[in-house]
Amino acid sequence: DQDERIELVADQEKDAEVEGRHVDKQAELYNLDLDHSSKVLSMQEDDTEVQEAVE
Repeated sequence: DQDERIELVADQEKDAEVEGRHVDKQAELYNLDLDHSSKVLSMQEDDTEVQEAVE
C-alpha cells in the first residue's frame, strides 16, 4: 500500500514535469511570448509616466 502511494506521487510529479515542458515547447513552436501580458501592463504604466513628463 505504501509502495503504491509512492508510485502515484512519482507518476504525478512526472506528469506535471511533462506538462510543463509541453507548454514551453508549444510556446516555442508558435513563437509565443508567455510574459506578453505583463509587458503590456508595464508599457501602459510607462505611458502615464511619459504623459506626466510632457505636462
